[in-house]
Amino acid sequence: CDEAADALCRKAQTDGGRRRAVHALVSSIVSHAGDKWQEHGKPKLVSAITTQARAAKRTDWLTPDQAAALLRNAAPHVRPLFLFLIGTGARVGEALTLRWSDVDLAAGTCVLRNDEERRTKNGRDRHIDLPPAVVAALASLRHRDGEVFRTSATKRMTRLGLLPPPYRGEAGQFKTAWRGAMRRAGLIAWERAAGATIQCAGPCTPVRWLPRLSPHALRHTWASWFYAATRDAIRLKEAGGWSSLELVDRYTHLMPSSAIGAIATIWGCASPDDFPAAAARRIG
Repeated sequence: CDEAADALCRKAQTDGGRRRAVHALVSSIVSHAGDKWQEHGKPKLVSAITTQARAAKRTDWLTPDQAAALLRNAAPHVRPLFLFLIGTGARVGEALTLRWSDVDLAAGTCVLRNDEERRTKNGRDRHIDLPPAVVAALASLRHRDGEVFRTSATKRMTRLGLLPPPYRGEAGQFKTAWRGAMRRAGLIAWERAAGATIQCAGPCTPVRWLPRLSPHALRHTWASWFYAATRDAIRLKEAGGWSSLELVDRYTHLMPSSAIGAIATIWGCASPDDFPAAAARRIG
């Protein structure tokens, strides 16, 4: 069992990643066993594994100060992407497949498409308004064709005349840039790591640094900020593309209203008074 668990978790770099790796396998086994159980006329088995995993789920998010530090320390080529995620609540996969044909900088809007080549998690197109800071960041990009955000993998495939994958939900497309920005912003955690090496004058304990949060935390950050500004869970549900109010309930207590001024600054609103109205326009 220990060897199997080690093989599953070898590539996972965080405790959450290791938990998900084991949970996915065990859940699949239990689900398959439940289906076989039903084939023999028995009542469907309900697994407690999924319930426990959901109960332990944590909502990670950034304060305005932390987000500002992340953006300051991000490499220039990924800063517009990070700002887009913070300013729209788009999932990583949705952002990486956004095309210029679905962006209207003059109107300050874009459409996250759900079609044969791209998909959103809720299975439908989502129209969103772009904060002024995001519009400015996109306007600074030199290219105006194809995908808005080009990772190294996408650029290599384009040079070779190949089409990029239809859906890339993995933040591994910019893992190095994310780690670097988080490290420079001081948003890192240290852990003991067998086999990891560091330079030191004498004997020392091998350690490695890991980002405290994953890029998906920027979606959680946007959601908590949006609710702080609007105090409207229904608008948050529609703007973020969630299927139920239950899913957005966890964001309704994270950010105090006193942070609205700092949030407005990051999103490029003229003043805190203008910010709630700007956020409310996102659902049209």
